[in-house]
Amino acid sequence: MALFNNALQRNLSVGFSGRDVTILQQFLINAGVYPEARVTGYFGQLTKFALQKFQQEQNISPAVGYFGPITKKRMSNLIKLRDVSF
Repeated sequence: MALFNNALQRNLSVGFSGRDVTILQQFLINAGVYPEARVTGYFGQLTKFALQKFQQEQNISPAVGYFGPITKKRMSNLIKLRDVSF
């Protein structure tokens, strides 16, 4: 979990790239909301759609596919509870 929290320090949206995006993509795969499973390190439309699906499933509103503090907290809690492996 420390890797997840330490790596995801900035808010992310379409157009971002980097190691933090790669970690976000891996989380979304593990959560079962990213069937394309493309770990590219680039936050494109597929990542946005997967993040929106995650947000919808977790009742995060609005589910717009933006990674910010609310989504990060929910993901961290799921890792703590071991509902999603990372």
